Amino acid sequence: MNPRLGNDLRIASPHAIPGVLHRHERCYTTKMPTNHRRHAITETDDIRNALEIARRTWPELAHKPGALLRQLILVGRNTLAHDHAAAARKRQQAVEKTSGALAGVFGADYLKELREDWPE
Repeated sequence: MNPRLGNDLRIASPHAIPGVLHRHERCYTTKMPTNHRRHAITETDDIRNALEIARRTWPELAHKPGALLRQLILVGRNTLAHDHAAAARKRQQAVEKTSGALAGVFGADYLKELREDWPE
């Protein structure tokens, strides 16, 4: 038993992060093929089901789960963008439909009369 390690399997070094278990102390990400942020995802039942649907949709990517996830994300983005645009159009149509509906309801001096009732 190494006195620096005790019964712990972690590598004792000045650079080791407490609580992170590694068999060897070395960096696995020194030569990344991109400068973009990377994301990890756990394959839960929902994700597994989504990947299975994606495999049927894009059979040419069936053995590339990363590419399938990318396609799913892009389709999701496009769907959300479409939904947001449709909601904005619906709001604009509602504004146009009701525009001027209350014209003439309040007299020309309405605000002046209303403000006279306010304490100063």
